[in-house]
Amino acid sequence: MASPPRVEKSHYALALREARTQTPNYQLVLRNLSASVRRGDGRAAWALYTWYRDGFKVEKNLVHAIELLKRAADTGLPEALFDLAVHYECASGVRRNLREAFVCYLRAALVGNTQSIHEIGRCYYYGIGVRRDRKIAVIWLKRAYELGIHD
Repeated sequence: MASPPRVEKSHYALALREARTQTPNYQLVLRNLSASVRRGDGRAAWALYTWYRDGFKVEKNLVHAIELLKRAADTGLPEALFDLAVHYECASGVRRNLREAFVCYLRAALVGNTQSIHEIGRCYYYGIGVRRDRKIAVIWLKRAYELGIHD
C-alpha cells in the first residue's frame, strides 16, 4: 500500500500554528515568517512589519519595518495599504507624501478595508492629497457610516 502524498504547509501557516501554541517558539515563528516573506507572502511581510515597528521579539527597526510594509502593500494586502497610508500622512518612517497617502487609502478601500473608506472621505473633505470636494467626501463618509465606521 502506497503512503499518501505528503502535504506541504506554507511557512506562513507553520508560523501561525507555532504562534498559537501554549508556549510559542518565537525564533521558529520568525524563521517561518521570514521564509514566507522571501516567497512573496504579503501577510507574512505585514506580520513582520508589526514586529519590527513595535520591537516585538526583535530589535525595533522602523526602516526595516517600512521595507516590509511596502512589500506587503505591493501584494495588495488591505491592512498594509492602510498602514502605509498612515505612515505617508504622518511622516512616520517615510517622507510625508499626502498624495501617496490618499492613493494608499484608496487602494485599501477598493480591496475591502472599511476604515479606509472613511479616510478617503476625510481626505476629500479637507483636501488631503486630493483636491477638496465636499460632495464626494459626503458620499464616502456616508458609505463608511453605513459600514459602521463612525469616527
